[in-house]
Amino acid sequence: MASDTKFKVLGQRQMQRSLIVTLLFLAGVLYVVLHPRNSMKSDNARDENDDVNNPILSTTGKTHEPQPVEVKEHLTRETDGRTHTVVTFLMSNTMATAWKKSSERLTFPTMMSVDVPGAVLQEQSAKSPAKATLYGKSSLKIKYTKRRSLHVQFERPFRLDADSPLIKNVVLLSLWEDKYRLAYRSSVELLRQLGIFHSQARLVELRCEALPSSVPSSDGNDCEGGASLGTYLLLEYPSDAISRVAHVEASSPTQRICENAASFTLRKEAMGVIVKENSGDVSAIPLEVGTRNWFYFERPKKYDILHVPSYKRNSSFSASYQQLEKDPMGWSIEQRGASSRVQQSFDLDAYLTWIAINSVLMNGDYDDEVFFYLTGGDGKAHTGFLSVMAWDYDTVFAKCHRKEAVPSRTMYCAETPIEQRISEDPRLQQRYRDVLSCVLQRVATPEQWGTIVQNSLKELEAIMQSSEASAKATFDDSRHPPDPREGAAMLAMRLKERVGELLATLPASEGVKPRGAESHQGQQEDDRVVGVSNGASKQCELSTVKRKYASQLKKSVPGEHKAGRGVVDISGLPRGTTVTITYPIAQGTGSAHVETVRGPALSLNEAGLYCANISIPCGTTTSTWLQPFVLRSKERGSAEFALAHFTKPRPMQLVASLSTSGVKDMTLVAAVPQRWLLDQWFPVVLRTTSADGSRWVRRNVPMQLVEGGGEGETLLVRGFSAVRISGSNALSDDTDGPVLITTSSDAQLHVRVGGASGPSATISRPTPVDLSGVEPIPSFEGIERLMGDQCIVMLEDVTTIERGQSVTIGAGCVVVLKVGATLNVFGKLSIEGTASQPVTITSSAGGDENPWVSIVVSGTGASLHVAHAFVTGSGVKGRLTPNTGKHHKHSATITVIDHATAFVDYTYFIGLYGPAIASGTRGSVRVSHSVVQWAELGIECVDCDFQTKESTWSHFPSWSASYEDDDNDGMYLSGGVHRIEDSVVAHTKDDCVDSGTPEKSSGDGGSLLISNTILEMCQHEAIALSSSPKGKRHVRLSRLWIEHAQQGIESGYTGRQHNADLNEIYIASTTVALRYGDNYYNRPQLGEVTAKGLFLEKNVANVVNYVRATGGPQTTSGALSLDAQSSIFEEDATSRAIRQTAAAFSCPGIFIQSVEPVDAGKAAVRRKALLDAAEHVTWTE
Repeated sequence: MASDTKFKVLGQRQMQRSLIVTLLFLAGVLYVVLHPRNSMKSDNARDENDDVNNPILSTTGKTHEPQPVEVKEHLTRETDGRTHTVVTFLMSNTMATAWKKSSERLTFPTMMSVDVPGAVLQEQSAKSPAKATLYGKSSLKIKYTKRRSLHVQFERPFRLDADSPLIKNVVLLSLWEDKYRLAYRSSVELLRQLGIFHSQARLVELRCEALPSSVPSSDGNDCEGGASLGTYLLLEYPSDAISRVAHVEASSPTQRICENAASFTLRKEAMGVIVKENSGDVSAIPLEVGTRNWFYFERPKKYDILHVPSYKRNSSFSASYQQLEKDPMGWSIEQRGASSRVQQSFDLDAYLTWIAINSVLMNGDYDDEVFFYLTGGDGKAHTGFLSVMAWDYDTVFAKCHRKEAVPSRTMYCAETPIEQRISEDPRLQQRYRDVLSCVLQRVATPEQWGTIVQNSLKELEAIMQSSEASAKATFDDSRHPPDPREGAAMLAMRLKERVGELLATLPASEGVKPRGAESHQGQQEDDRVVGVSNGASKQCELSTVKRKYASQLKKSVPGEHKAGRGVVDISGLPRGTTVTITYPIAQGTGSAHVETVRGPALSLNEAGLYCANISIPCGTTTSTWLQPFVLRSKERGSAEFALAHFTKPRPMQLVASLSTSGVKDMTLVAAVPQRWLLDQWFPVVLRTTSADGSRWVRRNVPMQLVEGGGEGETLLVRGFSAVRISGSNALSDDTDGPVLITTSSDAQLHVRVGGASGPSATISRPTPVDLSGVEPIPSFEGIERLMGDQCIVMLEDVTTIERGQSVTIGAGCVVVLKVGATLNVFGKLSIEGTASQPVTITSSAGGDENPWVSIVVSGTGASLHVAHAFVTGSGVKGRLTPNTGKHHKHSATITVIDHATAFVDYTYFIGLYGPAIASGTRGSVRVSHSVVQWAELGIECVDCDFQTKESTWSHFPSWSASYEDDDNDGMYLSGGVHRIEDSVVAHTKDDCVDSGTPEKSSGDGGSLLISNTILEMCQHEAIALSSSPKGKRHVRLSRLWIEHAQQGIESGYTGRQHNADLNEIYIASTTVALRYGDNYYNRPQLGEVTAKGLFLEKNVANVVNYVRATGGPQTTSGALSLDAQSSIFEEDATSRAIRQTAAAFSCPGIFIQSVEPVDAGKAAVRRKALLDAAEHVTWTE
């Protein structure tokens, strides 16, 4: 009995569901009848976008009943702070199953909301009942995808912004064929400017929420708890957009950009007739929409116009369209006249514009991707005005879907009879060339396209950056998603190439000139593109020739991939090929050399960046283009990859050229350790100040030993650095840097800076420390304070200050760490020296084999405070602390990890085998009024915060001329908040400052601020900027003085969220002052650099934009923005050499020279102001 009852209940439920299905089906049919414009186009449509042509119900008539719950209570809306549009819908369990598995166009009732950032729109409902239909013939074939496309009919209309029209019928495209999710969005904006695309468009984030149900889903509902489906393109339904625009155009026509003036006049007259015939009621004007569909497999095909929404052949204007195919010019409005009642006329310019933009964008599938609409037809005779609207641009810059039926170099993938007539009729050919020329010169320019693509990129990034979930859901491959910045760059590059190809096909008499090839150097140059003559086969088009041979030429230069001599080999290229090469910055010679490849090959013997003018014959024509080559040096230190040779001057070479003016107004302050070990050199730190001591005078000045029983001369680095006093000549300027050699063991020393009129200081030798009888302390247990003139603290092995313990080492103490000793600080350690009684921290013995390890500060709450101390002798090879970086090989003097802190003031790190500081895992370090000199590197800070102020970081590892490829950066800062203010970083064997984010980091990578700082004598970059592909990092550089570096500032491998602002920066005596791009060919270079107030002089090249991975400049809009009006670019050696060598040339966009003329008087005033600011810094006690 129980079983029978259960059976009856189930049967009743099935009958109820069947009844609901039937009612919904009838309702859908009634809806279609009452709304004839809501479904369009061909049943033969191939792409997901084509499903806008299908009825609201699926072709099988299947629909699904709503779940028995009140949906209005379950849709959440969160709009605070959002910068992008969000569309949210409720997904039932039944819909969730169909979403994953169904290949049918099923319709589901749902609740939708559209949340637009900005002002609240009164007409827009927060929520609206809607019908959502799965569609897309191609995308519906994909099983188990989370990205379906939808056709959505809202019950209540909404706006995309305050100025846009109300819409209620939209498509949401998953863009699964649009690799970077940028092509379709960018293309429709270009089409809109041309007046042949009318639908509202916006990249939106599509979200779903699960509709609560008592019926579980067999496949699970991925919308449980809410989910982001990523970025979609929302498009107003085309029939709605056509109806809105067509009726407006009937009452008040506007001339399109590339519309013939005579055609516009006649179109306006025709529309006046149509409006008059309908008694001035614009809404009553008949409008019919159709789509083209081929039905014979002939070439060229014959087409019919399918009536929309019936999708049956032989629509009311099908017959006239077939006549139009035979004679497009005869059906144009110029030939047919303006009276719509006499005969139908065709908007020929709109159609030609559509062909032209398809050819520019290389839309590989467009024969049926257009809507024809007839305004004012009577449904019987050949009457009314026929125009077109473009559609479906998710596969631009793509191959033709089918073999082209109409061979043409100017009509891409042409295949319909109309294109056939254009290729045959001279009148139509000229008319099309006029339209194409207009499109190329006025709309589809690289500049306008770049702006459009960047706007699309901003829409996309706003969505992807809103949450990790939206970013992952946007692309099918969430683990290795394509980088939209790369996509933007690719789209910009492809259009520029395509525009060049098409411009080359137009006769010179039409006055068509290439765009986007303006010289940055004031010289006249262009893209050097020589096109092919009319009638040449497509295989001889420039893009085809370049693709075929450019990589072959590039690979013939082995220096592109490995060190060594390069050979440009043309033996495998067509006979008659010529390659002329200029290398303006090779080896920094200052003269441009030009050489032509004669015979099979030409050897390139010098490292540098070359530019080749390549001419390759093809048929009866020649294709010519400029292509850069790179031959990197065998020695990274002398010429790194694309850079010319750089020899870092030795400091003592500067002494003869240093000015001593004004030195008599300076004061010399000396800091000397009070106590030092026997039989070792001792350090002296000297600082030049203003007379009142309030300002640090940052000038390189010579320093001499005046008295003291010995001799010696050296350089005081920027008025604040150390020298070493020795009793022998074991240390010399050639190897380790500044040393004053003395022979007397007890005499006072007198030193002077700046010559005879400069200030002097008297130096007393420190008191010798005898370690005889001193025993290591076993631990700090029970010790709170150590102090006194005779205070000696000896440590060995591992000594620990435990958590909760505080230890103070007072003025005058000497801390001696035996070989291999480590001091762990889990509590608090204060080292409190004074100016007259500094603390000395040193090793128990000298020599490379006798260093101590580190003072390791570790753990939350652990801290180290050091004031007035001299530190030396640390750094054991291989004893690195985990998570503090891999760019140093020896242990650091101070190691700060795991949220610990270190505060260092008036401390002098002199003569270290490892770095002064290493920090990681959210450590925090502050250094002020200090000197770090003669060390492996200054600081390596990985995922830590670091600040330095009024300090000098110099000599890494020494100041000798020999190059050492050993990551000897002044500072290596990777992830975290980093500030360098009022300081000096100098004399490095690698970069002065190397900034980045951890290798695989994503999200916030911190920031870098460098202000009022001098950076000089850097073997490679003064400042090297980088980030991981997904890392976000903001850099601000201001009021800097940079001299003598291979590159002044380099924006190297960076992700799209890395940006750098440069302001008021002087850069001189470099190979390249400002570089965009990197020599790491396998890393993305997508960051943004904005620069103003630059002063560049005495450089081999002022600005170079060269990305090794692409072999050319980064052309993405906003990648490198230079404010020429606020900057001064003195002519660099590259520009001067090219100007002086008539035959020389350089690849466009790589070498950038300001076009603003330099006023010598203003430049001198500006230089003096920058120098004064650099040389005088307020000293804050």
